Amino acid sequence: MRSSLKLVLPALAALVTTPALAQVPFCTEAWVIRNMIFDRLGHCFGSVAGQMLFDNSNCTGSNPTPPPALAEDVARIREGEQVVGCAIDTSQPPSPEMYRMHARLSRFIDLPVPDHVGGYACWGYRGPDFRVLSGANVNAPELGIARTGQSVVTTYWGKPGGWVFGAITTGPGGQLLTEGWFAGVDLHPSNCDEAAG
Repeated sequence: MRSSLKLVLPALAALVTTPALAQVPFCTEAWVIRNMIFDRLGHCFGSVAGQMLFDNSNCTGSNPTPPPALAEDVARIREGEQVVGCAIDTSQPPSPEMYRMHARLSRFIDLPVPDHVGGYACWGYRGPDFRVLSGANVNAPELGIARTGQSVVTTYWGKPGGWVFGAITTGPGGQLLTEGWFAGVDLHPSNCDEAAG
């Protein structure tokens, strides 16, 4: 594999070898997203980290039951956390990274499910432009347009209907242009200048 392709997911590459797993970006993102799902369902948090990050201002009770699709997302996140060995210390205040992730992800109607195994990158996408949306629905608000020649990176599980959550960048190690949901986009390696994952 070319050296540039090794830039795809350096953090995820460390998951299987790093003992301080609570510091792995996957663990932080998984914890934030999983608890954002419950926050949106009205969960009242008891931990220091949960109360400070989600504030409990609109909570309605503990342990709400997610609808089937969200329950599947939660189960998949928890499975990843277990495999990786995540151990977030929720007795401590949220880290700056948790606050940044929460702010970044709050604009999405549908939250992505991080993939603990790896991801995929299409460097130099050769297909037509496509819309990037805030949810896995054609009627969701548009967040940006991915252009031919830009790059697409995803480190998340897809959703039914061919929906993918990904980041649109200028290339390996380049600038993030936008991120969000899209469907019906051909990211096969033959449609990329280079592909990894």
